[in-house]
This record gives sequence, C-alpha cells and structure tokens, in this order.
Amino acid sequence: MRGSLGGLLIACLGCAAAVSSEGSDGDSGGERSSDETVGGDASTAGEPDLGPDPIDCSTVSEASGTIGPEPFSDLRFPTRHCDPSASGADRYRCCSDDPAAPGGAPPAFEGRPIDGGAPPLFAGANNGRSRSGFCVRTSDFPAGTNLQEPEAAGCPVPCNPTWDSATAASICGQGFSCCQTRALVEADCVADGGSFRPARGSDLLDGTAPWSGGTHQDPDAVACLAAADGDPTSPTYQACATALTVANARGLCVALPPGQTCPAPPNVCETL
Repeated sequence: MRGSLGGLLIACLGCAAAVSSEGSDGDSGGERSSDETVGGDASTAGEPDLGPDPIDCSTVSEASGTIGPEPFSDLRFPTRHCDPSASGADRYRCCSDDPAAPGGAPPAFEGRPIDGGAPPLFAGANNGRSRSGFCVRTSDFPAGTNLQEPEAAGCPVPCNPTWDSATAASICGQGFSCCQTRALVEADCVADGGSFRPARGSDLLDGTAPWSGGTHQDPDAVACLAAADGDPTSPTYQACATALTVANARGLCVALPPGQTCPAPPNVCETL
C-alpha cells in the first residue's frame, strides 16, 4: 500500500506502507497525475509551524497522500502539526506522535505487549489527550495494522527518538527506525548550568520553566491535571507531568530504504 510520508515508510503491525521515492528531487512544479505520490521532498526550510492554530485534519485534501498536508519540513514530515484533542476527522485522523508512558516505562499498545510496559498517556487509547500529532489517512493501511485502539485505529506507532536502540526496536519492530517528527524551537530550551537543553516534565514540577510556548506536550499540564481529578499533589498527576516532553522526544516508527537514516534534527538548544 503506497502513500506519502516525505520519503519515509510508516511502520505498522506486520506490514509497512511504502512511500514512493520516485520523482525528481525538489521538483514542486507542474501538475501531478491522480496516482502520483504526493510529498517526499522537504519543501519548506525552518521550524515546523506551531500554530497558533494547528491544522484541522478534516480540511486536508485527499491528494496529500498518506500523511499531510504539504509542505514538508527538513525532517520529512508535514510542517503543520495537528492537535488530536481538538482536530476533526474525515479522510484523515489526527494521530499522536507522543509515546510517553508513566514513570518512563515503554508504551504498551493494544496487541503489542512489552515487558515493563504501561499504557501511553497521549497515544493509543489516550490519543485524544495529545496536543501533538499529524494528519494520517489511516485507510491506506490494511485493517488491524498499525495501532489497534479504537481511539487511534490505523495510526502509525509513535516513538521517542531518544530511546536506546533496544527499546526502539522493541516498540517499532526489527528493521524500523524511530524518526523525530518536529524540530525543537528556542522556547523548548531550559538553562541548565552553563548551557541549554530541551525541557522535560520535571522542569514543570520543580518550577524551572513554564510549560508552554514551544512544542510542549499538554501546555500547562491541563490534561495531566484532569486525569488526576484536579489534584496536582496526586501520584497520578506527578507521573503524568514527569512524562511530558518537547519535540526531541516525539517521533514515528518508520522503515527506511537500505543505507538511509532518519534526517538529523537540529538541536537549537545547543546553539543558545
């Protein structure tokens, strides 16, 4: 099943939706035939568009391919993200790219048991809590592949690019890679000693930095607080808030052509 993911291949359970690599590099001119794969080359430089309003997946044209819409970023994913907690759905579903689970455990998705795993906080059955995702035409995949939870049926498997190779292989499957979907922006960076690093949920809990303004999952921890019945002192809130991330810890499992690797994401925090 062929579809566009900016030159990448979306991983699924027991199969992969291949992305066409045909066509000239960087050629965005001319008309496309009805059966030509859309996307594949990064057509917009710079950081992904943070909004203020994420794209509504119900407005994405079917001509955009498996994931859309164009243009694509240097990371080979759409420059426009969607908000799974608010996006409409028609041909496309807003699929979370955040695999975070309580306590730093690997995410345990339906049909994908894993030792020590825990239900993901912002993906799978909790896809609707996430504020970060991409519009995916899930009908491009055979039934029962990719994620199986009704709330995210057909969505690609989300992953964390900072995982070690063993964890990534256990979640994505052998032969697949975990590729970062969005680039960090300056608002994601926190001072730490004499340098800057990407923010993490513990910064919210200890008051190091505000949890908003960049690619922060769950700005101001609204969903985490709701899951804890409004009690910021509860273990549920603490576990959820600690697991919050910015863009460097969010990605999708993909299969790459032989000899290729995920595009190298820029780390703006290292330049501050």
